Amino acid sequence: MTDELLIKYLLQETTEAERQKVSSWLSSDPANTAHFLKFQKIWEASKQLAQQSQVDETTAWETFRAKAEQRQRPAKKLKPGAYHQLILKSAAVFLLTIGTWSVYHLVSNNTYIDLRAYGNIASNTLPDGSVLTLNKGTSLKYARDFKNERTVKLDSGDVYFNVAKDRSHPFVIKLTDLSVTVVGTSFNIRHQQKETEINVESGIVEVRRGDKILRLQKGEHLSLTSPEAELQKQVNTDQLYNYYHSQLFIARNTPLPKLIATLNEAYHSHISLEPGLEDLTFSSTLKAGNLEENLTIICDALNLQRSGNQQQIYLSNKKP
Repeated sequence: MTDELLIKYLLQETTEAERQKVSSWLSSDPANTAHFLKFQKIWEASKQLAQQSQVDETTAWETFRAKAEQRQRPAKKLKPGAYHQLILKSAAVFLLTIGTWSVYHLVSNNTYIDLRAYGNIASNTLPDGSVLTLNKGTSLKYARDFKNERTVKLDSGDVYFNVAKDRSHPFVIKLTDLSVTVVGTSFNIRHQQKETEINVESGIVEVRRGDKILRLQKGEHLSLTSPEAELQKQVNTDQLYNYYHSQLFIARNTPLPKLIATLNEAYHSHISLEPGLEDLTFSSTLKAGNLEENLTIICDALNLQRSGNQQQIYLSNKKP
């Protein structure tokens, strides 16, 4: 990974192949993501303060870009990583000219560290040994002093948690209006806007909202479609929720619309069903590999046929 490519990525001037390369690099190591996000935060914060200090945003951006381009032509070859450090220093100097040192100071001393999965599934090991698998598009933060304060803030996305045991330091996940507390267990949390789903695979998970507490054990789950929804546990009927972690679509008498919705999410596909197929259920385990193979298995099992193309796939009953 070259520093020049990282700068192109920040300037949004990469090709699709270059973008995928950077995304893979970001998701391969939390340190890579933390380094990039620190640099990105400086610029984003500078744009906000630039408006308050009456600095033209476009001019500010062009000035920043010009400085980056100047650094792309160093007089002598730099050691690996030195170029990016020079760009970071250049950005900090530029921010100083518009009075944003306080922002840099705030970012540098942030009590939380960002973790994000961009275009790829990412696996991260926290300082306490807990392992987190982040689905694509997931964003969360964990406490910088994590060994003493095992706290995670989940902004949005899907995360599979395999939490290391430490009875003296409970592991806490904070959501919009919920907190989830565990000691050592494995479970999955899906949090998107106002909807939250928690599925427990081992141990006990304690969910708290205000003065209400609900305990979930192995094989149980909680599904909330709004902040006002009641905390009520149910029994898991499938394990579609963690396909990105297990690389399997485990369906057990699963409604066909739910299975199709999961496939659409996993493959970024557009599969629709003929009216009248909503009551069909499917029971099997599919490998999270080839979509065509999985559709063939589903159609054979339910006596369906498919039509359309790669962009739009339509499943319907087989005609006599």
